[in-house]
Amino acid sequence: MNEMVLDEVTIFPEIPQEDKETIEQNPERNELAAKWKRRLEFARKHWAKYHKRCRYNRKIVKNVSDEADPNSEDFNIKRANLIQGTISALVPVVYARAPEISVIPKCPHEHQKAFAQTLQDLINMQLKEANLKEIGKDTVRSCVTTSIGAVKVIWQDSIYTNPMLKKRLDDAQDNLQHIDNLLTQLEEGDDSIEEYKAKREELILSMQSLEKQVEASISYGIAIDHVLIDDLLIDPTVREFSDYPNANWIAQKIPMMKADAEAQFKKKIKSANLYKLNEDEDKPRFTLGEDGQAEKDEDTQVIIWEIWDKQNQTVYTIAEGCDYFLRDPYTPEYVGARFYPFFLLPYSKVDGEFWGPSIVDLTEKLQDEHNTIRDKLVEHRNFIKPGYFVGSDVKEKDIKTIVMDNNVGSLTQLSMPTENIRNAMVPKTYPPIDPTLYDTTQVREDWEQTTGLQDAMRSSVNQAKTATEAQILQNSLTGRTAEFMDTLESWITDIAKYVAQIFVTNLDASQVLYLLGKDDPTEIVWEQMDRETAFQRVTINVVAGTSGAPNKASEQETWGKILPTISQLLGQIMQMSASGMDPKPFVNLMRETVRRFDDRIEVEQFLPAQIVQMQTQPGQMPMVAQQPGAAAQQQLPPELMSQLAAAVQQQPQ
Repeated sequence: MNEMVLDEVTIFPEIPQEDKETIEQNPERNELAAKWKRRLEFARKHWAKYHKRCRYNRKIVKNVSDEADPNSEDFNIKRANLIQGTISALVPVVYARAPEISVIPKCPHEHQKAFAQTLQDLINMQLKEANLKEIGKDTVRSCVTTSIGAVKVIWQDSIYTNPMLKKRLDDAQDNLQHIDNLLTQLEEGDDSIEEYKAKREELILSMQSLEKQVEASISYGIAIDHVLIDDLLIDPTVREFSDYPNANWIAQKIPMMKADAEAQFKKKIKSANLYKLNEDEDKPRFTLGEDGQAEKDEDTQVIIWEIWDKQNQTVYTIAEGCDYFLRDPYTPEYVGARFYPFFLLPYSKVDGEFWGPSIVDLTEKLQDEHNTIRDKLVEHRNFIKPGYFVGSDVKEKDIKTIVMDNNVGSLTQLSMPTENIRNAMVPKTYPPIDPTLYDTTQVREDWEQTTGLQDAMRSSVNQAKTATEAQILQNSLTGRTAEFMDTLESWITDIAKYVAQIFVTNLDASQVLYLLGKDDPTEIVWEQMDRETAFQRVTINVVAGTSGAPNKASEQETWGKILPTISQLLGQIMQMSASGMDPKPFVNLMRETVRRFDDRIEVEQFLPAQIVQMQTQPGQMPMVAQQPGAAAQQQLPPELMSQLAAAVQQQPQ
């Protein structure tokens, strides 16, 4: 490998040769790119109202005035930020742990079971390393705030060939890209001497850190980005949310530094819209900069649109305002059965509409009503200032006030006999506080009906309840959140299937060993196959309840109830198997009992290996002596029949 030397600093990792081309100064107009430019402009107008509402909802949850002084009372807009409290209480309930992915072979053959186990370990490890837990929390929080959350799932092996990501794998690719950008800027030669020296010094430091291998060498794996829903443009012909996987195209907005974009794509971006980092109502996070100053400013940004065209199975990359592609259109290599790497999570759905109301939309007016009541109560209390009235015969010079040191009150001394004070001073009267006027009970009831957030989820109890009432509320909470949790688990399942499809169609056994951190090929069973074949053999889903908040007390109570029954049934199964009889009735009884208590438990975990093997091989029957009258002898003994009946009666209703 060629070495690059700069002021006696040697760097061994080399930027790919194809990425060292000089910047194209005058890119030619492309009619297809101009067509996509018009499509994006139309789509932005189509989704403008929803995207504006998303930004408004975030400000409601933030509850902070960007214009006010942080030390002033106006910094916090609302007295009580109930919406943020609701979101903070809801997110841990529905998504508190990294989900557990289960891969089940459709054929119980040992080879298929081993392959399914390898695929399951690989999926769980890669999703964990991609930080799905934290990104999933961000997506759920975005979902309940703006109605829809989104992530982008990409296989990354090089930032030069893969779609653009905000969160890349931690490796030397970032340093290589930064060095490439600096080299490109130095080659242009339009900067002042000071800027040139600063960039040159930065280049030397970057190369030194890369030479010392501060970061790992180039690696590969699954990378997951949390994407704001208002950074996505979906084909306007899509009307219902469930149709988005079938959209003709989806485009993602990616802000980039102008200099970085030119260095990465090797094209001079002259006609692109230039943005500055400023908040504006119509242009969130970015405002159009003045052309003269923006061209010279290093912090000038451009908007890159990455367009995924499903009809042509092609990805296009253009800058907003340009009518040419920044890089040649290409067909992505690492994709699953579905074309799009974007996975959208809805909070609620409305028939015939793409987006439904979020928690902010459902509760904004209730929060305003609550805060109005509380603000008026505070104003009423502030109006009340105790004091006394005195008659006109008491002269001002006769009153002497002595302020107490603790500032709690004051002592007024009158120049008159003590017995006449009662006649001279009369306490002030003030409007009494009527609690019914400032009662927020009705608002709280409406809030609970709207969000499903009840006392079962709060850290405090507004009204004492019996155990039965608390259980009813807990069951109601479970019912209200069950639908959203089911949607969340389906969303995670779709991601897991997509990742699995990438694995089985693109990875060989050596790559799987590398990703699992193993050295012995005999430790895994792997087959590289096409998508259709792979998913005719296995079923992928999320183990129910693994992503929700753990409830240790409930789990221990459930286990305490089911353990005696399992122990008794296991004894009967062992006894029947030893005597040569078919234990299948008791196995089925155990399976049904476990299912009714907790469907996350697998019965096979408790059964001996020979019984599990017998269950998975329907043709294999227990060895029973066949003699005249054997049919009668194969019936269960009376004592086992009575035990079976007793076990049935112990099942939960």
